[in-house]
Amino acid sequence: MYIYAREMNAFSTKTVALWPYFLLSPCCFIKFTNNKDKCSIRNFDYPKFVKVLDDGHIKSVTFNRGTGEIEGEVKPEFEEIYKGSKFTIYGNTR
Repeated sequence: MYIYAREMNAFSTKTVALWPYFLLSPCCFIKFTNNKDKCSIRNFDYPKFVKVLDDGHIKSVTFNRGTGEIEGEVKPEFEEIYKGSKFTIYGNTR
């Protein structure tokens, strides 16, 4: 009987120690995934990219010719206008 009680105590201690991990892991995951959405510009397409580029609002841009992906970032002073700082679109990279 004594051995069984000691095993149960060790089991419950391990279980209690794991509860914070089980509760905090989803919270951390949600926080990190939502953070990306806050800096991404929504409804950003190729025609809008060309206009923003012509207006001089682009801080940096990277073209991936293999995939046709265009990644970029607007200048900090225009982040509020576009409601974000980074964008990813697909378009003409040739």
